[in-house]
Amino acid sequence: MTAINPIRHHVVRAPDRAGPGPRVHGVATTIDPMRVLRRHMLGIVLSIIIGGLLGGAAFVGLLLFFPQFSSESLFELQPGVQDPTAVVVQDVNRDDLIERLARTQTVLLTSREVLAKAMEDPLVARTDWHKKFVGPDGVFDIQEAVDELEDDLRAPMVRGTNLFSLTWSARKPNDVPVVLNAITDAYVSRRQSLDTQVILENSRMISGRLEATEAALRDLSSNMEQFILERGLMNRDDPRYSPMAIDLNTVLLQINETELSLSLQRSTYEQARRKLEGVIEPSYEDQQFAEQDQRMVDLILKANEAESKLAEYKRIYGATHQEVLAQEKAVLSRQEQRDTVLASLIRQNLESRMRTADNNIKSLESSLDQLEEEAEEKSKRLKELTAYHSAYAAMETQREQLESERQRHIQMSNELQLMRLRYDASRVRVAQRALPPREPSFPRVQVMLPLGVLLSLGLTLAWIFFRELTDQRIKSASDLDVLPHATVLGSIPDLEDDPTRSRSAERVVREHPNSVLAESYRQACNVMCRSLERNGFQTLLMFSALPGAGNTTSVTNFAAVLAAMGKRVCVLDADFRRPRLAKAMGVDDNGPGLGELLGDAAVLDDVILDADGIDVIPAGTPGERIIERLGSTRLTSLLAELRARYDVVLIDSPPAVVAGDALAMAGRVDAAVLVVRANREQRGLVARLIAQFSETSCHFVGMLLNRPLSSAGGYFKKNYAAMAKYGMSKTG
Repeated sequence: MTAINPIRHHVVRAPDRAGPGPRVHGVATTIDPMRVLRRHMLGIVLSIIIGGLLGGAAFVGLLLFFPQFSSESLFELQPGVQDPTAVVVQDVNRDDLIERLARTQTVLLTSREVLAKAMEDPLVARTDWHKKFVGPDGVFDIQEAVDELEDDLRAPMVRGTNLFSLTWSARKPNDVPVVLNAITDAYVSRRQSLDTQVILENSRMISGRLEATEAALRDLSSNMEQFILERGLMNRDDPRYSPMAIDLNTVLLQINETELSLSLQRSTYEQARRKLEGVIEPSYEDQQFAEQDQRMVDLILKANEAESKLAEYKRIYGATHQEVLAQEKAVLSRQEQRDTVLASLIRQNLESRMRTADNNIKSLESSLDQLEEEAEEKSKRLKELTAYHSAYAAMETQREQLESERQRHIQMSNELQLMRLRYDASRVRVAQRALPPREPSFPRVQVMLPLGVLLSLGLTLAWIFFRELTDQRIKSASDLDVLPHATVLGSIPDLEDDPTRSRSAERVVREHPNSVLAESYRQACNVMCRSLERNGFQTLLMFSALPGAGNTTSVTNFAAVLAAMGKRVCVLDADFRRPRLAKAMGVDDNGPGLGELLGDAAVLDDVILDADGIDVIPAGTPGERIIERLGSTRLTSLLAELRARYDVVLIDSPPAVVAGDALAMAGRVDAAVLVVRANREQRGLVARLIAQFSETSCHFVGMLLNRPLSSAGGYFKKNYAAMAKYGMSKTG
């Protein structure tokens, strides 16, 4: 039969090979919040109801004996008048500036000076609040009243606006606006006094600066007139365009021209000298200039005539004729005479040029010296004139600055006088005076009821989760998942949680096969069988930690499941102290059994009883139930004989905490299963038993969780209902 698993198995596979495992020193605690809340849903609902009732009662009591009435005065921050002539004042749009201004004004608003001034208001003396501070002598203790106001007054910002408020609470609603408006009036008066004082101080300061500026102007004007007379600055034009500057520029131009001519003459002289010394050859221009001399003209003509005659002779007589040779000698003579005269003339011209250049150099140097002296004198006089003009210009600039400063002071003085007349000159104005409160500010039912519910619910939840954290009992499969080397085979619900209303749990698989309990046993048995078959185990010891865990019930139902699977099953009652297995299986428990087998007082066939196809070996008669025999070698040989006859041998043993029988038999069997009763056994105890059995030679298969508490409407309930519905529809 296939059904929905009522729990989520978190399987931690144990080692297939038997052997000792590590000791467990501590176990982590995990909590499923939703499961905890579902389990305590009734208490949570009751705490909400009680909290609401307590909140309502507290509201009524506080309203009768300790009511509080609140009101507020609103103040608007203004940017102040930056330009007294402006019609519209620019808005304040910076949050940091608004907050800083508000903090500044709230400090002034709640200062002791303002509060003490407000207490002098005659209307305040008529309030009931005022009477608290009147002593037996009839004297009003103003300091004590101010102390209380300092503690109770609040001046918060109204976010998103330029407003801040002054709030206060009192027992009598009519007292609140009287006191707040008195403080507002005192603050406004103090604020106006401060503004007036600031304007007067600024006015005196500006008047003093104006007088000092005018005195400085008078002194400066006198100094400027005296400066003009002493320096002779009748003409105050720019010195750069004066006749003196023009003369200086003319002289400087002459100096430049003279220096250029001097440079040319020096260059001419140097070239002529180098040509005379033979350092460089005379130029083509030098040769042409020499050839213009009359002597050279005559010599060139004669040389040309001789060359023409030579050419004529060669044409007439030939190149080797006597006349031709004579004429060639004449031509050479003329050329040599011409070259000699040419060289002489060139030298004469160069020497003449050197003398002329030298004379010009001396003349130009003398003129240059005179021009430089004249330029230096004119430059000196021009610098002095420029300095005088610069000094006078600085005086004029200073006078302009003083004139501008005087105008600014006059304008500031006028603006201050105008600001005194403007209503919006103050940085703060009263936006709304305090009004009588229409309802109490404390207590408020919309606050007291939720607060009572939250307090009651919070305390309840804190107590629930505190108990969950400190409670080490096994409550669900998740508490077993965190244990080291733990495998959860399944979870068996309580008989009352079974929707099929089964009457007995001991034989529920046989008598109510479609019940949730039967399906839960089948699922757990399937998990266990896979482990046994995988490792080839046949003998299985089932034990619990404490009495009442349901170990015997688990054995009977596991046997029924295995028999239904077609396996040969034998159940063995090894609980010599309180044997119950035979009775649970529906057979006689007064005959011989395991005790006789271990004492060799009976043979196996004599003690085996049949219970609907399941062989049962009871504990035996009281006289033969000797506990020490459970650890003997006879048990080992008996189990070997049973392995030969049966597929699976289930052994019901006493609780491991109250008796050591299970641990003694652990070395004789193949495997072991621990049955855990939810909400009774501690995690540390279960972890210790797992560690002890892991150290024996038997294989620890896992744990079977018995009777965990389910939550109304929770995960278990829904799955149990689905399993029951599915089973009943199949049978129908």
